[in-house]
Amino acid sequence: MDCEKIRKAKTLPKTAYQKNLGSQRRQAPEGFKPFPTVGMIFAFDSISPETLSTHFAEWCSERDRSECPDAIWLLGKGYFGWLSPDQEALRPSLPGTNLHLVDPVPDGDVIYPLAAYMNAAFASAWMPPFNLMDYASSGLGVSRKCWVEEGNGDDGEAQ
Repeated sequence: MDCEKIRKAKTLPKTAYQKNLGSQRRQAPEGFKPFPTVGMIFAFDSISPETLSTHFAEWCSERDRSECPDAIWLLGKGYFGWLSPDQEALRPSLPGTNLHLVDPVPDGDVIYPLAAYMNAAFASAWMPPFNLMDYASSGLGVSRKCWVEEGNGDDGEAQ
């Protein structure tokens, strides 16, 4: 389940920083705390949003709120997000926020709210450069087919 994958990612220690950056090296500010992991699900299709909301809310009720996905974006259907009772802006899944199912504006979609959410979430985020490969314990996949470049300009033959 995608929610469980996000929960696990949010609990990973924030230790995989680039080690040798040469002239691009920047030092973390004094008292630096890593930016929290943002976990989002983007779906091109789904069961009905109402049914999904029931399952999602139930799943989240059994977990620490900080380990729950921060938003679910359903193309053409709407999105789920966490809102503080006194604000209309989406927030990370933290205590004091409530889960909302939001319909897109008429003739709209979730792409603009997604961009606005990402802008709000990351506009002031700062971290030392991060090396995701340190977390790729199983690699990135297995090559199925390889095309070798030929010296004569042909595309080459698949191997």
